[in-house]
Amino acid sequence: MDFPAQLRAQAELVCAAALSHDGVEPLSEQAAALIWADSSDTLLHAWVADDGRLVGYGNVDARRIPTIECGVHPTARNQGWGEKLLRALLAAALRIGPSDTTTSTASTDGDESLDQRLMVWSHGDLRAARHLAERLNLERSRELLRMSCPTDSLIVNLPDLAPGIEILTLAEADARFGQDTMDAEMLHVNNAAFSWHPEQSGWTVDDILSHRQEPWFAPEECFVALVTDDTAHHRAQPQVAGFVWTKLHGVAEDTPVGTAGELYLVGVDPEIQGKRIGTVLTSLALRRLAARGVPELILYVEGDNAAALKVYERNGFTVARCDVAYRCDTDYSTLISAR
Repeated sequence: MDFPAQLRAQAELVCAAALSHDGVEPLSEQAAALIWADSSDTLLHAWVADDGRLVGYGNVDARRIPTIECGVHPTARNQGWGEKLLRALLAAALRIGPSDTTTSTASTDGDESLDQRLMVWSHGDLRAARHLAERLNLERSRELLRMSCPTDSLIVNLPDLAPGIEILTLAEADARFGQDTMDAEMLHVNNAAFSWHPEQSGWTVDDILSHRQEPWFAPEECFVALVTDDTAHHRAQPQVAGFVWTKLHGVAEDTPVGTAGELYLVGVDPEIQGKRIGTVLTSLALRRLAARGVPELILYVEGDNAAALKVYERNGFTVARCDVAYRCDTDYSTLISAR
């Protein structure tokens, strides 16, 4: 059964109420955008209603890793709706995506295998979500930390650029080499740098293009690092050693500079190490965001990335919130009817 249009608007209201109550969105930006997407072979919706009023919504997105995100209206909590909704989403997950979503599949290029088990996200690590996960024996397997820094507290020292590396804005690189060339180069770097990452790995050029089409994407606010040493002269096209994208949040008529600037994505070719390319790109991006006049800087980092955490803490960032991914070690079809 498809998701009726009138209920989709109610789903957005549920998400808005949850944000107001919890201080954190129940759905990621990607999952929230899917509210208005039609059901397909890789997307299913689920919802719960009380006397005709939608009180909870979630979706299963299996375009890559089968992923569940959901939320319940604050006034309908502690009544069993969250568990009913999650069980409905688990049932939907059995009808969507890879035929075996509880196993790991090895990548075809010999890299470390990617875990393809079902992933259930809890944004903000709320107590109710922890209790529900424990009840369903879901394993806490990943933490994604949101870090923030008041712009006037930012501490950034720009290191010297290594010989043989040139930094351009993406707009400059597009003009010099062509957008198609730069997209192909950034795609190569992304997939090499994030071969281990559940969401970031295995991108196609369509993923690059979809980001470019976002209203926040500004090539003049992004940077690329190009190899300019002797090895570059033997290539038919430029070699991108790394890139960084930034994102402005909350740009509106009354807040033209935005409410926050995000260090959105930093990727460095793992074959080009020891040149501090990531540090240079990060420093440039943070300085550019600060110069825009936003009051706050934010970024997301894996909770187990101790080295990156130390770097960002030295820059003045602190952990503002934690998002948690839960996985099911057993066949989650047994959870659908279990009580």
